[in-house]
Amino acid sequence: MLSCLAPAVPRIISPTPCSGENPNVFRIHADVREEARKDVYALRNKTVLDIEPLKMMRFEIERRETERVVIEHDQGKWTMLEPTRGRARMDKVVESLYEIRNAEVKVFTDDKASDPASYGLGSPMLRLTIYQDQSKAPYILSIGDKDRANRGYFAKTNQAENVFVVEEGMVDAILLNMGKWSEAEVNDSG
Repeated sequence: MLSCLAPAVPRIISPTPCSGENPNVFRIHADVREEARKDVYALRNKTVLDIEPLKMMRFEIERRETERVVIEHDQGKWTMLEPTRGRARMDKVVESLYEIRNAEVKVFTDDKASDPASYGLGSPMLRLTIYQDQSKAPYILSIGDKDRANRGYFAKTNQAENVFVVEEGMVDAILLNMGKWSEAEVNDSG
């Protein structure tokens, strides 16, 4: 079966044969033609981590040369275990988790991380580990060096082999919100 691209016409649900030609040749209307113009990048899944923030059981952040931060969620109670023990601010933790969930890959690289150190992923600047279920492996996002050309950071997950670039804004939001996760800091300043 052959097809021809029709000029822009109103959307018609059923394909129609090109006028005066072989009935096995169909016209593809403008809306379908527009979908066919998308490149491979537009069709790729750009989700960084496919997590459910409210199902999170444990959230760990390891930042190069600073203390590790660990938050646990158990039956509605949000607890900070490290660097200091106490209650965690659910609103700020969930805000950060949604920032991660809604983040998209900015640029895909073609490299399968044969040399992670070249991207700063040998010793990442930031490593996020999110546990959702006891039976499942955790979601791990490693964030390496800054990619100045694309205004982002090189990153890799434990669910894919390729290195990609994430938005600066996501990384900055996580780093900024980390200091707001403990309820003690709210009580001290309030």
